[in-house]
Amino acid sequence: MQALPSTDYEYAEWAFARVGIDYHVDVAGFFYSVPPRDRDRRAQLPERRLHPRASARDQDGATCRGQRADPARQHPRFPLLPLRRTTLLQHPTIDRLRELGLDGMAKCLRDLTANPESKALDHMEWLGILLEHEMTLRQQKRFEARARTAKLRHLASVEDIDYRTARGLDRTLFLKLASCDWIREHRHCLLTGPCGVGKSWLACALGYKARRENLSVLYQRVPRLFALLALGRGDGRYAKLMRQLGRVDLLILDDWGPEPLLPEQQRDLLEIVEDRYNAGSLIITSQLPVERWYELVGNPTLADAILDRIIHNAYRVELSGESLRKQRASA
Repeated sequence: MQALPSTDYEYAEWAFARVGIDYHVDVAGFFYSVPPRDRDRRAQLPERRLHPRASARDQDGATCRGQRADPARQHPRFPLLPLRRTTLLQHPTIDRLRELGLDGMAKCLRDLTANPESKALDHMEWLGILLEHEMTLRQQKRFEARARTAKLRHLASVEDIDYRTARGLDRTLFLKLASCDWIREHRHCLLTGPCGVGKSWLACALGYKARRENLSVLYQRVPRLFALLALGRGDGRYAKLMRQLGRVDLLILDDWGPEPLLPEQQRDLLEIVEDRYNAGSLIITSQLPVERWYELVGNPTLADAILDRIIHNAYRVELSGESLRKQRASA
């Protein structure tokens, strides 16, 4: 045998692996973590390193004993990185979920990863929890968006209605209206009564309940609406405003009257009612009874066309009594 060289040398076997999106590589069934800067590069990992003198001593000893050296034993494995399976990095997955607009799933995944009890859940339970959080977050965002666009005048709720006040409010009828089935059926609601009996408040309560039922709502006072449409006719926003009025499920027209409509306002009201016929619902509040609405329109022909599309497909809530503002002031 020849003598070993005076200087040590190393023996190593190199493996080529593709760095995946989670910054891990798979070599011989083991996972290795790679720094993010090496992503999408070919990583070289030494699978085994051997000291030459130790190899020679082991091989010589095995030969002297008449045994054949076991290559697996004379080449001990010294990995560059720990030979253990590591968990999948979570931050790339969370980033992907956010890029897809799944913010609820991303937040839930981060919370579940930090919770040690989540290890007991199986894959279907994980998926169900993630989807539930995503749906809840989206419903909350839709509700907040509808709250901004509805622009309700009062923060009212049907649960806060006082039926004991003497104003002629039919509890059975109003609870039926609170179910919002009439909105889905594209019917209307007409609230009439003297000033101060709570017509606007009740209309906003129904609008708030419709928002909770996942329906779009828009509140408009009639005088300001006609002024806005007249301004839009001049600056070119008229068509956009009309589309906005016709797009919502429930349009609340508050405080109609008592002065008659102008010719342009008559045509505007006819367009609004025509766009919503069998396509959306209306809530109209007025101090005048329905029988006098023909006088408010002014033009008999347009009055027939407008009221025929409203009255015969609407619920009527006729209120009476003293003003609630007066009662609160005296109390």
